Amino acid sequence: LLLYKEDEQFVANIRDIIFLETRENKVLAFTAGDTYETRLKLYELMELLESHPFAQISKSTIVNIDFVRSIQAEFSGNYCIKLRDRKETLTVSRKYFKAFKERI
Repeated sequence: LLLYKEDEQFVANIRDIIFLETRENKVLAFTAGDTYETRLKLYELMELLESHPFAQISKSTIVNIDFVRSIQAEFSGNYCIKLRDRKETLTVSRKYFKAFKERI
């Protein structure tokens, strides 16, 4: 997967990507040590990652299932994911939870 940071291009191993997220009309790829930008749309990435351990968890986020440390139900009906190697917590929306659960 070709990723970008500033004026450099990087070839990333898909297994190193923890999650991908749309922010301010950009799709960002998060690894254990850095954040990169990709030129692909989120739906294009989901098609590309279909055979890998990734699942879409919200309208704007795809997560690598291998990096999910824990899942906790929230009062709102959504679920909260804690990740290995990152401090962020991600929200699995109710709409995507069933498909996410089937992937794990």
